[in-house]
Amino acid sequence: MSAKTIKRKMERRLVKEMSSRVDRLLAQNQPTAALEEIDKCLEDLMNIPGKRRRREVLSNSNPDLWSDDELQHNLRAIYADAKILRDEENYDEAIELWYQLLCFDETDELHAVRLLVPTLIELNRLDSAHLLLDAFHDDCSAHMMYSRALYLFKRQGASEDANEALLKGLNQNMHVIEMLREQKRPIDTPEIYQSGSLEEAQNYLKTAMRDWYKREDIVNWFMNFEREKVQKLKVVKAFPNLKLVN
Repeated sequence: MSAKTIKRKMERRLVKEMSSRVDRLLAQNQPTAALEEIDKCLEDLMNIPGKRRRREVLSNSNPDLWSDDELQHNLRAIYADAKILRDEENYDEAIELWYQLLCFDETDELHAVRLLVPTLIELNRLDSAHLLLDAFHDDCSAHMMYSRALYLFKRQGASEDANEALLKGLNQNMHVIEMLREQKRPIDTPEIYQSGSLEEAQNYLKTAMRDWYKREDIVNWFMNFEREKVQKLKVVKAFPNLKLVN
């Protein structure tokens, strides 16, 4: 079921429940309470993910005056909107929201960059992706490690840098490459995960899996990638006079 369908079902359910309560209140000669019920329903509709856009969040208040609780609430609302917009392939709007999150929260506690960078790479906005990969070079999540590898392959093909980046991704989380090779689409996409876990791989591939299959040369690269061969080449480069036994 798509995000858009879920939203519509939620809207219809809220309106149906509101109508029943309003009819009951009017039958009891309580018009003021009925109007309050309508207002409450409208507020609930605005808080359905995908309805509370950045424009609504920012239009009524100055972000500089938000309390810590208001800041966290609004950032999470923006984050939820951006994910839904991406699922609906409204990429430009999703990207705008993710950049807005990074402006509000430079530490990126919600990890918006882990959704933003794979999206930019999928859209071949490689210069923008490069800037973020550099800015968040300390982020060693599967999202960023594999994004760096895919970015380098799109720039350079199966170069030494791209191979080394993919090797680092493999060492960080083997589940990603296994799911790619077995064409296992993530069923669950948990928001909480540990580094190197299956849950982390599922979370990353929910956003990025399609891009890894868009080009035949990319598929051939990760399907035929041999960790031991790349590691051996690194040793040869570091110690050119060392003789390795096959």
